[in-house]
Amino acid sequence: MEIDVNLETWKDVISNPSSYNFKFQGINIPSIIDEKYQIRYTGRKGQDNLDQAFNFYQYVCNEANISELNNPKVLDFGAGWGRVIRFFLRDTNEKNLYAMDVMKAAVDFMKETNFKGNIIKCNELPPVPVDLKGMDVIYALSVFSHLHESHFSAWMHYFKSILAPNGKLIFSSRGYPFLNYLSTVKKNNPKDQWPHFLEKMGDLEQVKKRYDNGEFIFYPSANGSDELKDSFFGETYIPRAYLEKELSKYGLKLLNETNSIKLFSQHVFTVTHSDEK
Repeated sequence: MEIDVNLETWKDVISNPSSYNFKFQGINIPSIIDEKYQIRYTGRKGQDNLDQAFNFYQYVCNEANISELNNPKVLDFGAGWGRVIRFFLRDTNEKNLYAMDVMKAAVDFMKETNFKGNIIKCNELPPVPVDLKGMDVIYALSVFSHLHESHFSAWMHYFKSILAPNGKLIFSSRGYPFLNYLSTVKKNNPKDQWPHFLEKMGDLEQVKKRYDNGEFIFYPSANGSDELKDSFFGETYIPRAYLEKELSKYGLKLLNETNSIKLFSQHVFTVTHSDEK
């Protein structure tokens, strides 16, 4: 079910749902949480936050050829308060949308916004207590930029098992844009918000060498959170060379990579089954 609306109008509908009385062409449009809570998830708020989500949504649609799919099943892994998944109400029935997060607060926020898709509270590791087989699109925006390698591995195995035969898995991670940003901070503004990371990381030029050598790099940063523990949550850098070497272990292969999505400084990877015909 793809509704008849151009993208710019759709962005306005999602960004200003109250102006449309939270309805558009018979579809329930979720509300938007308070900006003071938005910033906890992405460091962004307001229209800037939704613009970034919209740009990522457009990229996922293009990578997955979503306009050619009939009522695709879409999973947002690490959905936060649901800022991205709501855009897919344009492309499929709300019953085919799945928003999953490990944080109870995120799940509660999604429910409060009146998002009518499937909302799932997951654990830090799979499996998930819901049958998710046959997902046409799985995406994770700024999730694998934070998870330990053991958790990356576990979720790759799981996503392989629920991805539809020609499905696409699209996820992001830290890379050179953030490393270069940290280099600038270290040189010009050491009192920026990242000093504790800079201390943990040490010589950034050595970190870049490790990245260039295809090493999965993780630095813990959860600061004792109940749901996001230092043992698995932090700042993560996954290079293309690592994926090209390791994805085959999960029965997956790399299709594409970009770091040019507007308003988004992470590397984004598109993956599918390695035995895709």
